[in-house]
Amino acid sequence: MKGAFVSDLHLFSQRSIGQKHWDELYTTLRNINLLVLGGDIFDFRWSHFADPRSTTAAAEEWLSSLLSEHSHLRVAYVLGNHDCSNAMKTALSEMSESSERFEWYEHILQLGSKAFLHGDILDAGLTKDRLFEYRKKFSGESIAKGKLANMLYDALIASRAHRLPGQWHHTPKKTTARLSEFLNQDDSLSNCNIREVYFGHTHAPLNDQKFGGFHFYNPGSGIKHLLFQPKFFEFTEQEIELRHELALDCLALPFGTPNSSH
Repeated sequence: MKGAFVSDLHLFSQRSIGQKHWDELYTTLRNINLLVLGGDIFDFRWSHFADPRSTTAAAEEWLSSLLSEHSHLRVAYVLGNHDCSNAMKTALSEMSESSERFEWYEHILQLGSKAFLHGDILDAGLTKDRLFEYRKKFSGESIAKGKLANMLYDALIASRAHRLPGQWHHTPKKTTARLSEFLNQDDSLSNCNIREVYFGHTHAPLNDQKFGGFHFYNPGSGIKHLLFQPKFFEFTEQEIELRHELALDCLALPFGTPNSSH
């Protein structure tokens, strides 16, 4: 069976050309059994909609269209920092209840030897508590940026300066080393037999980057002037039946348990 991993489209941001990339991927989905959306698919912080409620409604419509237009496709949504709003979590929970082909994960999806996560734990600080604090900045109802911040961001994009974090801070060696540290920091995680790691957040594509016994993959970003390279993988029916979320305290819990309160 075939799967695809996509993240960081940043839809609804005026600096995103993610919808263009998505449209180019559309026909490929006919041959895909599982689509993993790895966070920041929608951008609540820089959304062109007037309020979070409108952004959430547009995200629901986009996901509903995806499911209706590809009736064979199973979709797994892993939250990122730009789409982890409380309203979005509620919408994802309602969608997972209404469709057996849709499910969502707060942090890490494990599928056999593959782990799928957004990757914002790199900037948060590699611990559960730091990630929770980091995401608090993105999860409220007043997260949209104002006019001045948008003007500054536009200037950043126009100058191509937004490429620099990926080139300086999120280098392949540094990124894979830190994620390896995270995956190996606890016996429970290191014993999960993870070998392939699919993540986003850094906006810097990686293809089979090896470090510490892991193979790392990153699809890049849908933001203007950045590279976008969807990643493809294979899996078995047994692996999809045994999929689960890895809690950040390194306990493997059945899907739905961490999110049952939302």
